Amino acid sequence: FPDDLINFLSEIHSQNTKRNHKLIEEVKNLSYLLNFHRIDHVFLKGSANIFSNVYENIGERMIGDIDFLYETKHEDLLIKTLKKEGYKFSNKKIFFGRHLERTTSKDKLFAIEPHFNLFNKNNDLLNVNKILRSKVKKNNVFVPSMEHLLKINILNYQINDFGSKKLNFSLRNIYDSYSIIKKGNNNIKIGSNSKYFDNYFYVTKQTGISLKINYQPKKNYFRHLRYTLKKKSRFYNFFDVKFITINIFFYALPSKLALLITNKKYFCYVIKKLIGK
Repeated sequence: FPDDLINFLSEIHSQNTKRNHKLIEEVKNLSYLLNFHRIDHVFLKGSANIFSNVYENIGERMIGDIDFLYETKHEDLLIKTLKKEGYKFSNKKIFFGRHLERTTSKDKLFAIEPHFNLFNKNNDLLNVNKILRSKVKKNNVFVPSMEHLLKINILNYQINDFGSKKLNFSLRNIYDSYSIIKKGNNNIKIGSNSKYFDNYFYVTKQTGISLKINYQPKKNYFRHLRYTLKKKSRFYNFFDVKFITINIFFYALPSKLALLITNKKYFCYVIKKLIGK
């Protein structure tokens, strides 16, 4: 590789390492605050991965915000506590089914995203109370068990990011799964089959990446045919992408309209987008 590229990537890694050290500090402070007020919680996604030491180097993973799951009976206390810390909430449950409004504090580098659910739908696949009851403490911070860490990583991409519907993959997400499985000594069990896990492990296998886990996707001729056509036919892939995009648009339309009506900030954001400002 050219020296300029290597130097550029090294600088990105160095800056991201510094940023993630700041993340660790802010997560610890937030964890102390939630524990002090006895708000049952567990950190999720990138923050949880870092505190679970799934990466060989914390500079590997870029993280945008701090996600955590809380018990809904503590919601009013949580919002009151976070407001005292400088976080602002304009509307409770702004995303209608998954988390409170993503919010920032002027004194913090990272935004926070408090979750009362994990997914936009099919939340029965992972029981929130079970995740909270089986949480483990890593460096004085509560994170999910390795099994739940892996399942959340897979299902978040498959459901919330429509990976299953698109029959697509994310290399970052696969790398997170690989790192979690490796940290769990390849002994993590997924359990019973579901279409989300089936599609995930099928597509991952098609990429040539081997995840060392004891899970066998159910055979599905239509899935195999669709994936094969997407890879071999540009025309079919174009049609498939457009069809799924329209499908997702109409799926999300009711919640977007409700958000447009009930949230002033979102309304202003949409208007600015429409007029090109």
